[in-house]
Amino acid sequence: MRRVESGELRVESGIWGVPRAFNLGRFRAGYQNEFEAVLEVPVPARIVFDISDIEITPQALTPGQNRIKITTNSIGNGFYIYGEISLKADNAATEQTRQIIISGESNDTAKIHTDTLLFEPTANNSELGDKNGSPDMIYPDIKENISSYNYKYLAEIEGHGVPASYARDNKYIVKRGMKVSLKAQNIEIEIVSTEWKSFADIDLYAFMLGGNGRVLNSNRLVYYNNLGSVCKSVRYLNAADKRAMYINRAALPADVSQIDLVISIYDDKNSISFNDLKNPAIKIKGDDGFEFIFPLEGNLGEKTIIALELISKEDGLELVPLGMAYKFSMDRLCGNYGVRTG
Repeated sequence: MRRVESGELRVESGIWGVPRAFNLGRFRAGYQNEFEAVLEVPVPARIVFDISDIEITPQALTPGQNRIKITTNSIGNGFYIYGEISLKADNAATEQTRQIIISGESNDTAKIHTDTLLFEPTANNSELGDKNGSPDMIYPDIKENISSYNYKYLAEIEGHGVPASYARDNKYIVKRGMKVSLKAQNIEIEIVSTEWKSFADIDLYAFMLGGNGRVLNSNRLVYYNNLGSVCKSVRYLNAADKRAMYINRAALPADVSQIDLVISIYDDKNSISFNDLKNPAIKIKGDDGFEFIFPLEGNLGEKTIIALELISKEDGLELVPLGMAYKFSMDRLCGNYGVRTG
């Protein structure tokens, strides 16, 4: 995986109401499953994909909102769907392209999906609404006491090899599909692991996104070549023994609707991935005393993970754990967020 090199970072413009990922979750094996999504595009565009076992209609998109249908074929139990869907503007002169990662797994006991709504833009296009309630995802009642809620997951925490200290009051585990309100003014986000199987240099990237899901200028990408945003709301600690992002919510500009955190292994010589880490997890710690652990689970056989989203709300930030492996280059991922490298 080549690192994003220093130099000019070019930012694309245009409002595209599209998600970065379609998570189909588990769906019934041996049946056709149907999902829907609403995509908003500013120009005529077409959907391009080369993924086995799914069909997408329509593939021609008109300016404005378009409702598409994603249908899985009748595939056997235990098959995993993973790939990239491209949205390409019909006008070649614009060179505008958006990518959406799609993933899911067939299972004999999962429900049969019929027109399950995956994503749609909000009325003001400032964020995307996740409407998919996958049966293997846990949606906590945020009104419940955090401490008592944590004890429900004590066995899971211990099972993942997370140190027992994480099971104290105000500290609990989070999983894909959760939406957790963060009230802290200052937040630390760190990659942790109980043991390294092989040496790896891990970089963190924070993409500060506008309402169109793109960075507004090159300074809004915080990483090892840009250790802090001009507004001082996001800083990166790139130490030998610790890699962490620090977010000051009070300093976050009003035009930043969310922050996406990506972790990537820099390694050009060895075929290592996040599978080579034992019990990798993301630790999110606030100055209000609350601490959240997001174990990175499943097939992590890639060098880049789209880890989580922090969505700006009136009363704080909303934490959305993703943990999605990304098999393409960091340059390409940066392009998805509107940043061209080189």
